[in-house]
Amino acid sequence: MPIPGKCNEIGQSLRLAWSDNGLPSHSRSPPPLVERTGTITRTAPVHYAQETHGGTSYHASLALDLASRPASKILQHPNQRAAGFWPSPSPRPYHPTTLLVCPANLAAGALVGPASRTVPPDPVYSPGVGFCSKHVVQILDLLGRTIHRNPYTSLHPLDELRPSDVAADTKRNFIPLVKANYSEMFPPYSILYRHPTAQLDIPRRKASTRPPAFRVEYGDPVMRAIYYAAMDSESSEAAGGPRIRIPFVCAANERRPGGDWETGCSGYEEKLCRRSNLSATLSTPWPTMGEASNYPVPSVGGILSDSVVVCRGPHERYEPLDRWYDLPVISVPPTRWPKLKENGTKYSFSEERDMIREKIRGALRICLYNNYDRVVIGDFGLGNGYRNPPKELAEIWRDVFLFDPDLRGQFSYVIFVFEDPAQSTTRLIHEEMAKKDRKSSGISKTKMPLSPGGNGPTDMDIFEATFDLAEIERVLCQPDPRYGLDMITS
Repeated sequence: MPIPGKCNEIGQSLRLAWSDNGLPSHSRSPPPLVERTGTITRTAPVHYAQETHGGTSYHASLALDLASRPASKILQHPNQRAAGFWPSPSPRPYHPTTLLVCPANLAAGALVGPASRTVPPDPVYSPGVGFCSKHVVQILDLLGRTIHRNPYTSLHPLDELRPSDVAADTKRNFIPLVKANYSEMFPPYSILYRHPTAQLDIPRRKASTRPPAFRVEYGDPVMRAIYYAAMDSESSEAAGGPRIRIPFVCAANERRPGGDWETGCSGYEEKLCRRSNLSATLSTPWPTMGEASNYPVPSVGGILSDSVVVCRGPHERYEPLDRWYDLPVISVPPTRWPKLKENGTKYSFSEERDMIREKIRGALRICLYNNYDRVVIGDFGLGNGYRNPPKELAEIWRDVFLFDPDLRGQFSYVIFVFEDPAQSTTRLIHEEMAKKDRKSSGISKTKMPLSPGGNGPTDMDIFEATFDLAEIERVLCQPDPRYGLDMITS
């Protein structure tokens, strides 16, 4: 049976096998190269998945070759939480069945290839049987039951996805999939800490009080947390240590899980909920903690979702990832639109400044209490949704890391990651002040000259200056009257 359409790319191959007696045999060699309409796929045993249904064990062994990366590093079963890949050797299928799927097959969802005796008659050209793309493999058994998805993906073409489409797809398909099949590996629960600065005792694990390494970067905060965790895990596991996981401190909606993530709202929490099962973890308190609901979040509280499963990339395309990743997410609602003074550079009221400091201290205590000594932080409290004064906010973060008696010296490194390097909360504050001035003076918007679009430093510039190594050393060499501490030199 020819493949519909013309394939001029390296294709993907799937091998499915079923057996009735435990693990597949290791002795069978993989099937030979398969060639269809000029497209060659290479098959190699990579991983297998197992599910029991009706007394029969189903096994799926997968192989995918994109001609640029080793097949053994492209696919991974989402159950595998370690930063590395499945243990070697991987079991080979007992009755190999090679099925060739090319990008041209996406519309029809067709599988083309020889069938083994265990496959129902005429499986070829069956819409809905399964499909794969360059980045995603979805395997459905030919009896109509899901054996394995790695990772979950939408049926929508990427270019046509709207945020609300992604949200609906995540809510209808991905969240139930994780809950039904992987809840032991990724518990879909969260823990509410109502007052972490008062309720969490933080033991000192490091003798030194020297500050952590600070980095300020541009990118997607969650993907940076996943990346650094993978790098650290590789080093740790090579030395016989554990897997490293790095939490992300996320600005959260205080009233409902994920805010308006099911619509087109563009806050980072909303975007992350469309890419993961975060909304489900936030709305589901850990059963043994005695909380009926995590919401509304107390004013100085925070929520830890320890195993948020991410299946899509950043919001520019919401592209399905080549595998699932999990990370801890600490959700804390920042102060929203505080009253400001001194041309928008300072909090008008010490109560609002102290409130956001308490929120920051609480988020970091949740990290340490759960044995996380590295952290990734996004534009917490910044942007149009919150409009905290960026320079003073950066200094609060810095001073908490440097001078808080329970926290100083406890973190290995801290990474501030900005999605938009051009974002300037200072400019947003100045524009709002100018609008109020126009309104109070009665001058129409058309007669009032607009402030230049580039006035005010970017948030990333401010944080880079605040956490510059020389600036950190300068601050450490001065007493800090706000904390009543002498200079720290140890």
